[in-house]
Amino acid sequence: MATCFYWLLSMSLTGTLAGLIVWLIGRWRRMPRRIAHGLWAIPLLRLWMPFGLPSSASMLNLLPDSTYTPVPVSGQSPLRMTNMVQLAQTYSPLTYRTTQVQTVLTATGWVWLTGLLALLGVLLLAWQSNRRDAASARPVSGYLYRSDRVRSPAVYGMIRPRILIPSDIAECDLPSILAHERSHIRRLDNLWRLLALLTACLHWFNPAVWLMLRAFLRDTELACDESAIARMDVPARRAYAHALVDAAVSRRALASPFGGSPLNRRIAALCSFRRLTAGSLAAFLALAAALAWALLTHPM
Repeated sequence: MATCFYWLLSMSLTGTLAGLIVWLIGRWRRMPRRIAHGLWAIPLLRLWMPFGLPSSASMLNLLPDSTYTPVPVSGQSPLRMTNMVQLAQTYSPLTYRTTQVQTVLTATGWVWLTGLLALLGVLLLAWQSNRRDAASARPVSGYLYRSDRVRSPAVYGMIRPRILIPSDIAECDLPSILAHERSHIRRLDNLWRLLALLTACLHWFNPAVWLMLRAFLRDTELACDESAIARMDVPARRAYAHALVDAAVSRRALASPFGGSPLNRRIAALCSFRRLTAGSLAAFLALAAALAWALLTHPM
């Protein structure tokens, strides 16, 4: 248990550093929300990857030598373990500087496992609640359903997604709602939402991970809005904004709600939306690729 928690702490620290950089870059107003949202895949991978390839372009090269010791996975492997805790005496096999360090890591490891199992239980309860909501809904057409149990339109499910709308939804808002929820389905947002929640459960002891989860979920809605309005004209965008105001009342952990993100930020993003040129898109994608290489690799 001590060894498992030791490497998890290292992954959590490097994932936090990657998340901070992604968050700062995502605050750039000219950054398209769809690109900013996609960048969250980098800290997500960091929080699950115990090792990576060495590179002279790694962000970890900027850290002082005393804060990071490259550890080969094996004698001939180019892979390096994620190692930022600096509490080990040797790494092959892993031994600790003192017996007290091992004792503390073992105890905290069991506390971490208990918290993880509890949070997974909460997610399971949320999933069962979503299933009950979906089962009680009345089909309208295709994957569109009406329900008395939901207060805001949302996509439920991943393999066979359903769009649930409240029974009293205004018909004039329906085209905007469907554009948004279909965008969620195309982008597989419920799958990414689940992966983000599982990652937060794995690193529940790290407050920064919960802040990253909040920023990720906010960017999910902004990116979905951007995708939904990309082909709309100005009157359609105005109707979309009115529909947001009408529906901004509910949030669900395992569903993608139409009104589930801060309204003022979403309206501001709609007003400032600009279509990307091919050159701008290529530049942003190149920036994303360079950032991924820098944040996912390890020192030489």
